[in-house]
Amino acid sequence: MDYIKREVYKRLSTISTSSADPMASLAHVMYDVVHSFLKRIVSMDWTHDFKSGGKMVLLGGIQINVDHKDWPDYFLPLCLDLYEVNPHAHGSPKISDLLPQLNQNLVQKMPGFQPYLKSSTSS
Repeated sequence: MDYIKREVYKRLSTISTSSADPMASLAHVMYDVVHSFLKRIVSMDWTHDFKSGGKMVLLGGIQINVDHKDWPDYFLPLCLDLYEVNPHAHGSPKISDLLPQLNQNLVQKMPGFQPYLKSSTSS
């Protein structure tokens, strides 16, 4: 938690000046900090554990807790990455950004759905 606090503190000026809603901006900054940290962890050499191949999914986003009895809480997905290990290739796993597919499926199944279009590979 101290790491997150330090990294968010470094971005305080962007939180207070970049948005009409500092709390929403804070949530996005915290997501970016944690997402960057997780990507560093995932980039470590973990593929040796998958000698016959394997897959890992990284799903991340912002949980929006709505303090109203008639409205449900909401999860805003910002990252849906599939990591695939090829047992015959050395090096990093193949990374597929599945967030656009998720958004496309939700648009088709939920009329009026407006996806948040930030790609998980952009941070």
